[in-house]
Amino acid sequence: MATMTISGLASGLDTEEIISQLMEIERAPVTRLETRKTELEAQKSAWTEIRTALLSLSGSLLTLRLSSTFNARTVTSSDQTVVYGTATASAAEGTYKITVTQLAQAHKIASNHQIEQISIEGTLSITVDGNDRDIALEVGDTLAEIRDKINTGAGDIVTATIIDSRLVLTSKTTGEQGDITLGGSEGILEALGLEAPLTLANAQNALFTVDGLQIVRSSNTVTDLIEGVTLNLVGLTEGSEEVTLEVARDTDTPVEAVQDFVEKYNSAMQLIAETLGKNSAGEKGDLFGDPTLARIQQQLRRLVFDPVSLSATEYTTAASIGLSTGSVSTALTFDRSGQLTLDTDKLTQALEEDPDGVYDLFASSEAEGIAVRLDEYLDTLTKASLGTSGSPGDGIISVKEKWLENSIEDIEEQIERWELRLELKEEQLRAQFTAMESVLATLQSQATWLALQVASLSGLSLTSGSGQS
Repeated sequence: MATMTISGLASGLDTEEIISQLMEIERAPVTRLETRKTELEAQKSAWTEIRTALLSLSGSLLTLRLSSTFNARTVTSSDQTVVYGTATASAAEGTYKITVTQLAQAHKIASNHQIEQISIEGTLSITVDGNDRDIALEVGDTLAEIRDKINTGAGDIVTATIIDSRLVLTSKTTGEQGDITLGGSEGILEALGLEAPLTLANAQNALFTVDGLQIVRSSNTVTDLIEGVTLNLVGLTEGSEEVTLEVARDTDTPVEAVQDFVEKYNSAMQLIAETLGKNSAGEKGDLFGDPTLARIQQQLRRLVFDPVSLSATEYTTAASIGLSTGSVSTALTFDRSGQLTLDTDKLTQALEEDPDGVYDLFASSEAEGIAVRLDEYLDTLTKASLGTSGSPGDGIISVKEKWLENSIEDIEEQIERWELRLELKEEQLRAQFTAMESVLATLQSQATWLALQVASLSGLSLTSGSGQS
């Protein structure tokens, strides 16, 4: 039942203000808990942000651990309207002269008259490169229904379309072996206008030369001619014209991979520096002076710049391929936050001279290359077990986050208990002040009554004295 409040009616005191001030004093422990909760939430958020940045860094290391990144090849064509190509890491470097006199194409036929629907039922047989498909047709089938039935039943060997109310069939196999052969039950070809179909495109092979060698292929995409190289024939050469196709080592791909690593590394180290130290305004980061984070910062720097024990290459340090914490223009500068600078010219030169050595610098398992040891360390920081988060299988940061989460929950429970206590305390204070006001009101009432009695008695006494005289 709510306590009736009498605010200073008898005492003249502002009891609401007095209660408010008393409760403010009583709430001091809650205020301290709320402040601590805010601090812990900021710390948890900071650790989460750092873990996300380190996971991003870990992702960039995967590319640096692939041999295909450092052994990539580029294929350059002098005329991409005739032929262009792609290559895998297994392709040898080389230059090829190519002429194209005929492109491979698929057989394409059309019905010899327009069709609305057929008046007989039967089976249409379609054969391409030894593959037979039978399509059941019914009386009244429209041209659109016939098309759909062919695409459903024989869509793996031909494509059926409609042009000007004519049925058009295109082989899905290019080259001479892709000829479309038709058959079926009596009268079905005549009903479809396919007994003597119109030829829209003949089945033909690609004819071309590579370094003077005559080549025949059924497809314009040639994968079995030069090891590791895919040729795409798209046009014809004119007269004696030749297209030059060059297969060369790709240095752009590994440079881009290292640049991505540097970007992710710098982002993580900048975040760590800001969180661990003070900003330009002198404000402390959310994890100011945290020893765990300081050790992580130091370890990341060490793992990048410690030499890798490689004997078959001169590229055994990050600095040897252009990675440093100083400006590219001078070796005298130093970034205190640990930010990396990449000299792409120096890295490109290293890749041209010894791509395998640069790859080993990052990815050697035996010597623990830069990417290998960084990845292993980041795993100890960020991994989470399959079980409950914060279990012994979790990484250091994950455990930190779970501890902070538990601490925040504990503080929330303390605050909740304190709020119940304070609610009772406030009710108690209101009851006490209400009782005080009631007592004062009663006393004031009694005092008034007594004063009236005294005044009355005094009046009677005066009246009696006057009569006797």
